[in-house]
Amino acid sequence: MDAGKKGVILFSLGTNVKSSHLKLEIKTALLKALGRLDQTVVWKFESNLTGVPENVLIRQWLPQTEILAHPNTKLFISHGGGLSTIESAYYGVPVLGIPFFGDQFSNLAMMENKGLARMIRYKSLTADLVFKNIREMLDNPMYAKNMKETGKRMRDQPQTPLERSLFWIEYSIRHNGSHFLNLKSRDLPVFITSGLDIKLFLLLLGGVLILFVASICKCCRKTGRSTKSKQKFKSN
Repeated sequence: MDAGKKGVILFSLGTNVKSSHLKLEIKTALLKALGRLDQTVVWKFESNLTGVPENVLIRQWLPQTEILAHPNTKLFISHGGGLSTIESAYYGVPVLGIPFFGDQFSNLAMMENKGLARMIRYKSLTADLVFKNIREMLDNPMYAKNMKETGKRMRDQPQTPLERSLFWIEYSIRHNGSHFLNLKSRDLPVFITSGLDIKLFLLLLGGVLILFVASICKCCRKTGRSTKSKQKFKSN
């Protein structure tokens, strides 16, 4: 990390999505794009990989937070998961996201709207597209500036996490536990805490509304038939 004077790019798809399971054409496209960069790329890859460019380091496991915290880290290629998103924002590292499922799409869309990230769809991924987006994020200072400002806001706290945890441990010791801070909802029945009462009420309300509309339609049909019968009787 210290030797990466032109910057380091962290590439990790988390634990649920394994880089080794990517399609062959996707891995080939990624290697081709990463090999065109001047920066060092550290890629979390779970198996052996051939044809790796000199500037790409393959490791089966990486200390993600430590790498994100290093001043030479310029970009994080990520899947956009919840924890990775928070960590990248905390340490002020812009994200180039490749979402796969779940909240990853919404996380990256939100960050992209705020100028903190860019998103590439897996199905449309090509070497030129990856390289173009990486260069845009490295050359445009807006992404680093916005993300660093976000990180400053997150770290601006009266206490460090360690100090805060020590305070609450000592607080519990001083007051013989912290049972008095327990939420009252812990003693409520599952029927209420699960929201089943609200769901049943809404279901009942929906049923009543359907019956009401059905009865109105039935009355309208009866009125229509009665009107037609009267008109037919008069014509006869």
